[in-house]
Amino acid sequence: MGKSIAGKAIASRVGLAQRRIATRTGLVRTGFAGLFLRDAAATGSVQPGITGIAHVFATGAGAGGGPPGIKGGGGGAAGYVAVPISKLSTITYSVSSGGAAGADGGDTTVIIDGRTYIAKGGAAAGAGGQALGFDINHPGGDSASAGTDGGSAGSIAGSQQGGGGAGGFVDYSMPGSNGGIGNHFTSAAGNGGAGNNAGAGSNGGNGAGGGAGTTTGGNGGVGYLAIYFTQNF
Repeated sequence: MGKSIAGKAIASRVGLAQRRIATRTGLVRTGFAGLFLRDAAATGSVQPGITGIAHVFATGAGAGGGPPGIKGGGGGAAGYVAVPISKLSTITYSVSSGGAAGADGGDTTVIIDGRTYIAKGGAAAGAGGQALGFDINHPGGDSASAGTDGGSAGSIAGSQQGGGGAGGFVDYSMPGSNGGIGNHFTSAAGNGGAGNNAGAGSNGGNGAGGGAGTTTGGNGGVGYLAIYFTQNF
């Protein structure tokens, strides 16, 4: 099966970044150098200690569903960027937890050598997040809507809408990544929480919005960060 349009778009961006490196430094040979994952709320920094490219895939957290309300929370956005790095580069990151009932989802933020990339969380009012600064932006789904190339919408129960699905890259696979980084996003791009007219809305998966309930809303899903490193030889 061929790659999706989104997968081809990412591949073309990756190729462009690699060609820019080659243009500046002459012919370079690259190879897989490691995979950094965060699928729970966390802040910190990492120094890869290599010269190459950091392929950053980030998802914002989902919003909580209305407490009570008819709208589920919006899903978090997913963003991708290929960033040239050196042995002295530092990557600072922040991955947020999902919003409680009626609260917005937090952002996933990555700073590389002073440049900032933000995958916005979903909104409790129902809007999906957007990604800022990335090469590619896959918005999170609005209330009861699927995320772009990501999680599906939460189901509707009576007047209570499900949460929005997270944005993602579920059918993208990077060669040589031990099965493809797309495999990580297949499980990471969460589906929206189900609406429930008899009680609380269901929780969302990673980056997805919680469903609305008649008594309280479900919590949104936590953000997600994966960085795939390739090294120049």
